[in-house]
Amino acid sequence: VGWVFRNKKVKRIDDCYMTPEFYSAVDKLTGYKTRSMLCCPVLDSDSGNVLGVIQFLNKRPDAEVAGSHLVVHSGEALETPVRDESSPVQPVVVHSPPPSFSSFDEDVAVLLAAHVAVFIKVVNGEE
Repeated sequence: VGWVFRNKKVKRIDDCYMTPEFYSAVDKLTGYKTRSMLCCPVLDSDSGNVLGVIQFLNKRPDAEVAGSHLVVHSGEALETPVRDESSPVQPVVVHSPPPSFSSFDEDVAVLLAAHVAVFIKVVNGEE
């Protein structure tokens, strides 16, 4: 978040613990495990000043893009294999890496940040 605030740029991190800028003390304090992160500056459209930063954590494995809409499915991302005791071949459960934020997610974050910036200015009586 600090880097995004200082640089006024979107930052996407696929594996937070492999990134030197990641501040893991909050995870240690709260017990939360941050895996992936997407941060976007909220910029004043007139001055270019940073009004804030939007932070998204841990891309959900069950979120996908359908057309121009973000669709979140309920249920498990991977089906649990049913064990058939009569079969000599048993299913192998493969653990995939955690999902990462995409360039589409970045685009959505930028659009959201633009709306948030307008809202902040309206609430403050500037528009």
